Amino acid sequence: TGETSMNKVLLMVMSGVITASMSSSWAMSQSEMEDAVAAQTGLSKTQSHSALDAFEKQLKEEMGAKRAVKLDGFGQYNPRQSAGIRTGYNPRTGGQLQYESWKLVKKPEVVDEATFNARAAARAGMSVEDYDKAVEAYKGKVASTLRKGGSVAMHGEGTYAVGRVAARTYYRKDGSISKVVPAHKKVRYSGYGDSNRQQFKADQELSCKLGTC
Repeated sequence: TGETSMNKVLLMVMSGVITASMSSSWAMSQSEMEDAVAAQTGLSKTQSHSALDAFEKQLKEEMGAKRAVKLDGFGQYNPRQSAGIRTGYNPRTGGQLQYESWKLVKKPEVVDEATFNARAAARAGMSVEDYDKAVEAYKGKVASTLRKGGSVAMHGEGTYAVGRVAARTYYRKDGSISKVVPAHKKVRYSGYGDSNRQQFKADQELSCKLGTC
């Protein structure tokens, strides 16, 4: 992790901590996304629903098999695995709270977009050509919605939003400044489900479209 690579550096935050949140002015629902994909591609609403449903199910299958999925010009979904049960503090009761913690799978096999789309298209009962169009429309609509300040909530998959990260100053142990990171925006993603939770990392192309690169 980044903290491990800087094990000799003392991190101090001068201007607060990460202030990014999943909140935004408006959220696009899955039904609205299906309508948008259908309108852009010429697919029927039923085909659009089948494509996005297959996307969710295929993504879960890849995560369950501990494989990452990379979508061109969009980002990469990385699988997580259970790191065991941990005990923490419950602020509501003042007592202890047990919860399951998660960690990223190290060096997972990466499934490229062409392979992923072929598998999902077969699951949806669609041609690869039609499925490719649906995924391109999906990626584009997520980007345009985030760029306008909204968020996208996909049932069974996750929520995409853009949050702001406060400026940070990193200090060395001798008190000298190691690095200054200015305030910036970041794509935030919260995956759904109680197992095989995935992490999403936006690639440079998507980040630049949102003005966060």
